[in-house]
Amino acid sequence: MKFTFVTLFANLIEGYFQDSILKRAIDKNILEIDYVNPRNFSTNKHMKVDDTAVGGGAGMVMNPQPLFDALLDLKKNSDNVHIVFLTPVGKPFKQNDAKRLARKKHITFVSGRYEGIDERVIEKFADEVYSIGDYVLTGGELAS
Repeated sequence: MKFTFVTLFANLIEGYFQDSILKRAIDKNILEIDYVNPRNFSTNKHMKVDDTAVGGGAGMVMNPQPLFDALLDLKKNSDNVHIVFLTPVGKPFKQNDAKRLARKKHITFVSGRYEGIDERVIEKFADEVYSIGDYVLTGGELAS
């Protein structure tokens, strides 16, 4: 099974796979981990990945262009990639979801930042959208 994390901060996730049972699964080639940084797909000269929300409001959202390009690249280069977005408004993640997802060959988790992800990206690419609970996190990496 392969997990890809679309994140601006891979170092926040990497530690989970450096010890214990997850590390053993990687060492035995049962599990493969990959990271994609949307900043690498930004066409902005400053590699900017945030933008104001289309409808206005406080805060910034993740700019759709880098995410669109990153996810298109993933879909082009990986058969059967299953894309999961984690947002506070998603359906609650349950054990039955974990069992069903465990049968997938490649799962990509998109980790939000700022005030969230531009909804157009979710509408275009999401195979599933989940919430891990009704509380505030510092970013989507913890949920991923």
